[in-house]
Amino acid sequence: MDSSPNPKADKSKPPHGQEPNESWQLFDYGIGPHSADRGDTPTLEISGVIQNTPKLENVLVSTVLQSQYTNSNKPLTDLELDEISENLNVGRWNLYGAIPGSPGGTSILLSDRQSNDRDAKAQEDLTRRLSEEYGFDFISMFVVGAREMHHIVCILFDRKDPDSRNRACKLIQVLIAEAADRAGFNENAQMKLNEKLKNTHDPKGTLCPGKNGIWPANYRKED
Repeated sequence: MDSSPNPKADKSKPPHGQEPNESWQLFDYGIGPHSADRGDTPTLEISGVIQNTPKLENVLVSTVLQSQYTNSNKPLTDLELDEISENLNVGRWNLYGAIPGSPGGTSILLSDRQSNDRDAKAQEDLTRRLSEEYGFDFISMFVVGAREMHHIVCILFDRKDPDSRNRACKLIQVLIAEAADRAGFNENAQMKLNEKLKNTHDPKGTLCPGKNGIWPANYRKED
């Protein structure tokens, strides 16, 4: 994600103390020079304790065909989900990840600082209720990244069945609306800051005008 170290840098210094590579800005998707301050990245990831992205998924993600566990078109009950878990020998929720360690090491338990368990449970309750309300099994997984958490809800439907298609379309619209009602952009404060920086450092829009939706003032008709 970053550029290579500066070949002229003093290798005796730690990475954050070395002179940055002068060409780091050529990579649009990077997050700064190799030697940039990475204080916003969790310490556990920097130190290599966590080297992957943990994933928490519910039991239906582990199944294959719906016909293998039910002949009904109705959402599964908790008792039926428990039976599937027992048959597959997996939990109702399953965590996949890896924590490398030295030979003879011990187990490590950690709690991600960036993810609020209360909000995660509220998301599960809401999305499960709506999924079942529209006649779908609740299939969900939580993917924990470096600074955020993705909650992925899978809506599986029969694209050849008009009723199934319509219910899936209505469900995703309701889910998006419910999520929007519970979130906000702080009156678009981030974009206002980005535009102010753009107007200050690149008022003519010489560098990538419009990239990520950031335009200088002379490009915006409303101004």
